[in-house]
Amino acid sequence: MKRAFFPILIGCTLALAAIVETIGLLNGVLFGMSWLVILWAIGGFFYLLPTYVGWRREHHALLAIFITNLFLGWTFLGWVAALIWACTPVKRERQLTELERELIQRSIGNQLSI
Repeated sequence: MKRAFFPILIGCTLALAAIVETIGLLNGVLFGMSWLVILWAIGGFFYLLPTYVGWRREHHALLAIFITNLFLGWTFLGWVAALIWACTPVKRERQLTELERELIQRSIGNQLSI
């Protein structure tokens, strides 16, 4: 799904531009407003770039990055803060070692037998 993001975004933008152009031609406008649709899509992508970076990196705080980007991104300082946050190291789930698993099982077993 992540690899298909750009082709889907480009395809949807061009389809929407074609629809807008067709509506313009049907209403007698020679040059439609399809270029505005394309500029709007490019601007929207750059506005949500911090969220996209966090999503691609599978960031543990993706929802918080999105909310910060959505509500504070227009201030540029909020956008930069969200982008920096999206680029911070990602916390991965730590795998338990065999010894830790055995100790947990013993602890649970001891607590259940009491």
